[in-house]
Amino acid sequence: GSIVKKLSIAPNAAYGLPTEFDQDIIVVVFYHLYDLNKKLGYCPRKIRIPLSDFPKIMEISKGGKLYKGIERSAERVSGCEIYQDKFVTVKEKNGNLKIYEKTSLKLFHFNGIHKEEKETRKGKRIKKYYLDLDTPDWVRNNIENLYTTEFDIKKYFLVKGGRTRKLYRFLELIRYNKTVPISYEKLRKELWIDEKEMFNVRRTLKRNLTPLVKSGYLITFGFEENGIVATFSSIKK
Repeated sequence: GSIVKKLSIAPNAAYGLPTEFDQDIIVVVFYHLYDLNKKLGYCPRKIRIPLSDFPKIMEISKGGKLYKGIERSAERVSGCEIYQDKFVTVKEKNGNLKIYEKTSLKLFHFNGIHKEEKETRKGKRIKKYYLDLDTPDWVRNNIENLYTTEFDIKKYFLVKGGRTRKLYRFLELIRYNKTVPISYEKLRKELWIDEKEMFNVRRTLKRNLTPLVKSGYLITFGFEENGIVATFSSIKK
């Protein structure tokens, strides 16, 4: 009849959905891809990342279950696909247009954990574990042709909370003017904000914008009728 019921599913690994931890793992993987592209002059198809690099970059303690969590996260991200209504078209270095005629795209393919045993100078045998991944053509093409936006990974992990970190990544896409207006509609979509009341929307935004001010990334922010106005401490050239 006239009764309407709505269901909201929060990101939860139990349902195979990406979590805040998965977002951080993706950031580290792509940080390695950017770095390899600079060193080699191209983005390799196969990459092998030491598991020990993750806690160093993420600035967290290793912990007993961390490596297993990274492995499960890589499996989960590898199993997720981005569905698209329109095909992705990328302009390559030679000027040609590359069209990826797929209705779904993956960020990377997880190939398992690689294990190596090494012997130290004192004769002690140690084990080292690596994350083995394949990078899709569309990802490599984007990175090699500079159709991606890099960001300060130290600053990313300096702020806490998955939504605040996602907000930081979004703001890096538009940090070309000192003061930038952003609509509530755009922020709701980017940050997965499902609150209906504007009071709750603004409260959520304030909670996630404030750490960016404290970190020095933003000078200030303000609320207007149709969105927020953010003032950056520095802009991109």
